[in-house]
Amino acid sequence: MFPAILITMAIANIVDIDDFIGRYALSTNTYSDEKFDDFVTQEQYDLLIDMFGAALYNVYDADSADVNWLALLNGATYTDLAGYTQNWQGLKYLMKPFIFSRWLESDHLKAVQSGVVKPQFENATAATEYQRKDFGYKRWNQFVKRWYECYLFLKTKNSDDSTKYDEFWIHWKSKFKDGIAVKSNIT
Repeated sequence: MFPAILITMAIANIVDIDDFIGRYALSTNTYSDEKFDDFVTQEQYDLLIDMFGAALYNVYDADSADVNWLALLNGATYTDLAGYTQNWQGLKYLMKPFIFSRWLESDHLKAVQSGVVKPQFENATAATEYQRKDFGYKRWNQFVKRWYECYLFLKTKNSDDSTKYDEFWIHWKSKFKDGIAVKSNIT
């Protein structure tokens, strides 16, 4: 037998179902609220680990009240390396299109005992596969734009005197080795 490995995901969810309104509106019920929270916990953990690596993630988790981490979480106005004023809007701003597109991608098919099925609903017209992908891809592409905004924020802050974001770039580059892909091919 292999020993049980406990992975702690201590950072509270940055987004919850109440954040998904307007263009990111998601409809859930009591059962799927819990499922959604679990989904967010795992996706958020994976994304933050990919951004920071385990060591920096643990520093963030342990020292999340630090002004530098709060600026990353809540957003901040800063001067970028080219001397322009930028407004980083925070991790919730980054997470919303990411979680939304990942949820759409994962939630349209259900695994059941007899195989994989697509749910049908009464009094509703199901979106076509093309419409679903188009909708999800638009939100993914918003995430891509925000991903680079976050990178610019961290790169600028890492160049300052702050040592809070040291070596984030080592892990950041490995997340999307060939660059982050904009999704546009809908078949």
